[in-house]
Amino acid sequence: MTSDKAMELLKKHASELGEHFDAVEILATWREGEATLANHFGQGNHYARMGLAREMLDDEDARRIGQRVASALPY
Repeated sequence: MTSDKAMELLKKHASELGEHFDAVEILATWREGEATLANHFGQGNHYARMGLAREMLDDEDARRIGQRVASALPY
């Protein structure tokens, strides 16, 4: 898939979802040969979209930290 085609799909689906949600942010990766490419596109409130992305990363960090703590505790 080309980068242009990927962006076309991201815009299409973000727009469709944007009809139903206040904020949409789509993050996507795809392979081209040996390379992994990535792009994102959003629809709606910019600050809400950035908050969604930040929350996703914070949740993942908290999960990983929790796993480390749990594995270090004696049972």
